[in-house]
Amino acid sequence: MRRALLILCLMALGACAVIRPAPEGPIRGIWLNRHLMAEGEEAIVAFLDQCQSRGITHVLPNFWFHGYLIYPGSDLAPQHPDFEGWDPMAVVVREAHARGLRVWPWSEYGFFTHFNRTMEESDCGWILTDHPEWRIADAEWHIGLRNEGIGVMHFSMNPAHPEARAFLIDLHLDIAARYEIDGINTDRIRYMGPDWGHDAYSLARFEADERVDHSAPDAFGQWRVLQINDFQRELAERWRAAHPDLPLTAAVNPPYMFEDKFQHFGEWMAEGTLDVAVPMIYGGPELMRRECEAMAALVPEGDTWLAGLDAAQGDETLAALVSIAEAAGASGVVIWNDTAWREGDFVFGPLP
Repeated sequence: MRRALLILCLMALGACAVIRPAPEGPIRGIWLNRHLMAEGEEAIVAFLDQCQSRGITHVLPNFWFHGYLIYPGSDLAPQHPDFEGWDPMAVVVREAHARGLRVWPWSEYGFFTHFNRTMEESDCGWILTDHPEWRIADAEWHIGLRNEGIGVMHFSMNPAHPEARAFLIDLHLDIAARYEIDGINTDRIRYMGPDWGHDAYSLARFEADERVDHSAPDAFGQWRVLQINDFQRELAERWRAAHPDLPLTAAVNPPYMFEDKFQHFGEWMAEGTLDVAVPMIYGGPELMRRECEAMAALVPEGDTWLAGLDAAQGDETLAALVSIAEAAGASGVVIWNDTAWREGDFVFGPLP
């Protein structure tokens, strides 16, 4: 059944299924979080100086979070209040390029639109307030996901809703039209978890979708995978029509989390709708070895993937993780936790 679905997707893909050149490597990237950028232009410049001196090649600044954009002037979403009066994205692009660094803006929140600390579903953010039809529900018809570990409630747009998907794609095209960027990095292109998608809209679409064998035990899970694949296909088609020379990359969950989030990015790679996968393998050397083996089996030969690493484990472990990933076939790495990285001393070796 899965193979038949993939064949159907490939037939429908058309112009999206093209062979695209991989970005030059090795890639040594770092996600730049909004908290550092909120410290102001001097903090951004100091960070980029560190990147240049310590061997970073690509900077991935956060531009979409909590239902807001980091930059001003868009008709799609307001600028986050923490950044009113200036344009941090313009600073990052200008100063990164001045130091020979490439910029892949990162849409950290993806389908996730809001979180609160009141744990009240009535506070679901402006997007889901203005567009209640974009809401998604779990099996008990809740619209908010309680994350007790960090004391927040998350909210997401429905990945099955065409208008919600189009809105998210518009956000990515908007930033690319405004700045001289070198690629894009998506995130949270997935469901919030295995219990999500039980709202009336999703269930009706599931029942009407003839691509799914509704008698199969995992039919609903298969359908949710298809929704995420459909979004990725739509994004790739529109992105490449507008920016054929800019790589489409994605921060994705590692292979062991496939069934929890319905984010089967290996199928994106097989279909040709993703240029670079960045699985976020946040753990020690043992986890890195295991997930790198899974990636080697998952990613088509010749395709590009980067290992997402957590710098909070210290310089020695970070060096080991980089070595494991690159020995396993990764075309480089992207580092999470810029705070921990700045506090450490790890330096990448010279490029070959």
